[in-house]
Amino acid sequence: MTKQLIIVPCHSIWRQSSDTDEENLGQKRSHWHLAEFQHEGNDHFAFIKHALTAIETLLASLDISIVVFSGGKTKEAAGEVSEASSYFYLTQKLLQRVQCGKSIRWAFPDTAEIPELCQKIVERLHEIPGLSVDTLFADYVLLEEFALDSFDNLLYSIGRFKETVETYPSKIIIVGFGFKRRRFIEYHASAIDFPINQVNYIAVEPTPSYNDPELLKNYFETLQKLENRNALALFEKDWYATREPLLSKKSARNPFKECHQYPLPLLHLENRGFQIANDEEYYNTTVKGKMPWSDIKKEC
Repeated sequence: MTKQLIIVPCHSIWRQSSDTDEENLGQKRSHWHLAEFQHEGNDHFAFIKHALTAIETLLASLDISIVVFSGGKTKEAAGEVSEASSYFYLTQKLLQRVQCGKSIRWAFPDTAEIPELCQKIVERLHEIPGLSVDTLFADYVLLEEFALDSFDNLLYSIGRFKETVETYPSKIIIVGFGFKRRRFIEYHASAIDFPINQVNYIAVEPTPSYNDPELLKNYFETLQKLENRNALALFEKDWYATREPLLSKKSARNPFKECHQYPLPLLHLENRGFQIANDEEYYNTTVKGKMPWSDIKKEC
């Protein structure tokens, strides 16, 4: 019985085409629509590792799990391509290459973890009769293509799970940046009354090119400060991202005016543009103890 949801919150869009004769396996910054702040930490490598780690986690619990890549069509320059679909096709492409016996190490000379993860996944697939990269992705990996922020990543992935499996998940695993762990568990999961003891977070961090301990320390300290200022402080005041400035941030990430239609029980989702005036009151009157997943801790 499928009951475990593995979420990959997506952060960018893979370009697919290449700007050189070298094959595009996502190994260059230019292969992605990256924001400036995503360069220093070589975030594009972390994106690939998030996706592969999720697939590895899936294979360890294939009988109960599905993976959802979550991320909308957030970049006008990329056209109507979602973050989720770009992660899906790049991850599939990497694993197909390895499954066919082709090396991808040439593309990741300083990031050996990526080809090693691919090799481990393919070796595990060979142990499961009838399972290939293509069948794995067709049967166990879903796209959630409407999320515009981290709250959406969690909530809409639950909706995508329900849409496919016809029940809500009783366990959730999130694979993402470690500095976002608190945001997902203490803020987002709590805001929708999903029992946090049923949420696990697998952290895969960015990897700057320098090795100096002091520089690395400063880098990660700065990351945490930015997380506190630009995310935690905002979600602390606006749990459901229905007011400013979070509302404008989401709007800026939705150039194609997309709108989800997932089967989710939160009242504010029924009316597009609805603003929650008092989050705590909304939570206590319409969310707490009233969600289909509120009491799953009693079942597990």
